Amino acid sequence: MTRARAQGPSRDLAGQVRNVAGAVALAASVAAMVSAQKVAPAAIGGYGLISVVPVLVWLALAMLVVSFALHVSAPALSGPRLGLHVVAWVLLLHGLPGFLEHEPPFPSAWISVGFVNAFIRHGHPYNLDARFFWPGFFTTAGAFVGFNGWSSALPLLRWTPAISDLFFALPIFVIAKLSLRRRGAPWIVVWLFVALNWVGQDYFSPQGFAYFLFLAIIAVVVAAFSQTDAWQLPRARQVGAWLERRGIAARWSPGERVYLPWWSPSGMSLTASQAAGVFAIVVIGAIAITMSHQLTPIALAMDLVALVVLRRCRVTSLPAILILLIVVWLSYAGIDYWSGHVAVLFGSGGVTTVSTGLSSRLAGSTAHLAVVYLRLLIAVALWFLAAGACVWSGLRRRPLDLTLVLLAGAPFLLLVLQSYGGEVPLRVYLYTLPFMICLIVDAISRAALRWSWRGIVAFILVTAIVVPSYFVARFGNESFEQVRPGEIVAVQALYRLAPPGSTLTAMMVNGITWRWRKFADYNYIDDLDVSTPAGIVREIGKHTGPAFLILTTGQIEYAVSSYGLPPDWGTVINRKLAASSHFKLVYRNPDADIYRVR
Repeated sequence: MTRARAQGPSRDLAGQVRNVAGAVALAASVAAMVSAQKVAPAAIGGYGLISVVPVLVWLALAMLVVSFALHVSAPALSGPRLGLHVVAWVLLLHGLPGFLEHEPPFPSAWISVGFVNAFIRHGHPYNLDARFFWPGFFTTAGAFVGFNGWSSALPLLRWTPAISDLFFALPIFVIAKLSLRRRGAPWIVVWLFVALNWVGQDYFSPQGFAYFLFLAIIAVVVAAFSQTDAWQLPRARQVGAWLERRGIAARWSPGERVYLPWWSPSGMSLTASQAAGVFAIVVIGAIAITMSHQLTPIALAMDLVALVVLRRCRVTSLPAILILLIVVWLSYAGIDYWSGHVAVLFGSGGVTTVSTGLSSRLAGSTAHLAVVYLRLLIAVALWFLAAGACVWSGLRRRPLDLTLVLLAGAPFLLLVLQSYGGEVPLRVYLYTLPFMICLIVDAISRAALRWSWRGIVAFILVTAIVVPSYFVARFGNESFEQVRPGEIVAVQALYRLAPPGSTLTAMMVNGITWRWRKFADYNYIDDLDVSTPAGIVREIGKHTGPAFLILTTGQIEYAVSSYGLPPDWGTVINRKLAASSHFKLVYRNPDADIYRVR
C-alpha cells in the first residue's frame, strides 16, 4: 500500500512532464515552420538545404525527438498525441522546402503537371513520352483536377511530399503492429522511416502513387491473408476438418465465419463475403499499380511470390494474378513502347550494369560526391544492421518473423533483372526500407532497448545522427532541384516568344523547369551534351522549324555539381553564345537567358 502511494505522485509527475514536453515541441514546430518562410533559398550551397535550415527548426526537431521518446515510453500510449508528433515530424523533414522555397520544388514534379494537362487536353497522347504508356496516375490526377474545377495540377505540388509520407506511414504502421506486436514499436518504425526515406520519390509522380499502393497491398496481405506457420495441404477429404481444427472455417460459404489475423494480435473474424471483398480490393490496387508505373508492380510481384512460395500467404493466386496483369498490360497498352525497347526492358540488368550506373553517379563536385557517398553509406548500413538483427535472432534462438525477412529480401532480385537507368539500387532501398527497419527495431526492442532513461537517451542519440544525415542525403541536390521564380518567369516568356511547333532546347536534362504547360505544342530537347555553340547548332539542326535555347541557373548548378565543371561555366558558355552569330539573345533575367537559334 505504501509503495503504491509512493508511485502515484511519481507517475503523475511523469505524465505532467510528457504533457509539457509535447505542448512545447508542437508549439516550437509551428514557430519553426513560420521561421522557415523567411529564409533566402538563394543561399543554398553545395550540400543542399542543410546550409540554410534555421536554428529554430533544429531546436524544434530536438524537442520533438525528446517529447516523442517520452510519449512512446509511457505506460499507456496515446495514439492521438503520438500521431501529432509524427505529423509535425513529417512536416519539418519532408515539408520543409514547401515552407522555405518560393516555388514548389523539384522540376520533375512540374513535368508531371504537364503530363496531367496533356491528358486533359489531348486524351491519351502516347507518342509524346514513354511514361504515357502507364497513364494510371496521370488520368487519376486529371480526374481529381477536373472534379475540383482547377485549370492545372500545380496547386498539388508544394505539399505532396509531406502528404505522401503521411500516407506511407499508415500501411507501415499496420505492418509493424501486426509483425512486431510490441508496445511502441510501430510508432518507432514509422518515426525512423520518415527520417530514413531520403530517396525522394514522394513528390507528385506515378512512383509515389504506386509506392503507397505497394505498401497498402502488402499491409492488407499481411493483415488478412498471412499464414503464420508452415503447413502442408492435407488430402481433399480432410480439408474441412483440417480448416476447422486450425480455427479458420469449415467451409468458405456465405454466412460462415472465416478467422483471419486482422488488426488485433488475437485476430478478428471475417465472413467469406468480407474476405472476398478484401481480395477484390487487393486486385483493384494491383491493376492501378500496373497501369501507373513500370517497376513497382514487378517489386510487388516478387514480394508476393516469396510469401506464397514459403507459405506465408494463404491466397496463392495473388502473385499469378499480378504477373498476368503485368504481361497483359505490356502486351496490350505498352506494345508500341516495348516493341522498340526490348533491350531496355529485358536486357539491362545484372551486377555489371548496375555497378556501371552507380559509377556514373560517383562524379562531380566534392560536395556532390559527399552526398552520393552518404546515401550509399546509409543504405549499406541499414542493410547490414537488418542482416545482423536476423543473425542475432538466430543465434539467440528467438522467433523471427519470416514474412518481414521475405519482404526485406525479395526486391533485391531487381538488381539482376533491370538497371532502371542506374536507379534500381535506390528503388531497392525504398522497397525494402520499412521491413528492414521493422527487423532492426524488433531485434533492438528484445535485446537492449528498455524504456528506462537509458533507452530514451539511446533513442535520442540515434536520432541526432540520423536527422542531419537525412538533410544532406535527401536535399543535397537542392541547388539544382529547387525551382527559382525567375526560371518560371523565363519559361513563360519562352512560351510567348516561341510559336507553336518550335524546337525548345536546354543543355542539361536536370535543372530546367518546363513542359508544365503546352506539353504537346513544342518539340522539347533537354539533353544537349555539347559545350560549344557550333555543336548546339548542329544538334538543333536535326529538327525543323524555329528553335530556341534556354539556359537557367538550375542547369548551371547541375553542371557544376554533377559533372564537376568549373563554377564559372555558366558565364563562359553565355559569353560563347553571345559571341556566336548563330544565337540572338531575346530574353534575360537573373536566373535565365533565352536565345533564338538562327
